[in-house]
Amino acid sequence: MQQCFNHKKKLSGYSGPLLVMHTENDGLIDISHAERIYKWTGGSQKRLLRFANGDHNSIMAFNGDEYFKGVATLARAAGGDC
Repeated sequence: MQQCFNHKKKLSGYSGPLLVMHTENDGLIDISHAERIYKWTGGSQKRLLRFANGDHNSIMAFNGDEYFKGVATLARAAGGDC
């Protein structure tokens, strides 16, 4: 179990760009999960986008502009040219 599911240990070893996106109203996964992922990651190029609108399945539909801006920023940080 510890080898496969110790997410804190795995994420602390990651130092690359990170984008975590989550809605405040996600009925499937609590936003505290996104906060932990953000906190546990070791890199400095990380961003947590919290959306007031939408839920687990409609995050992109309700937040399209900011959602795709976040993805583009992550792609640039990872060496992309978008």
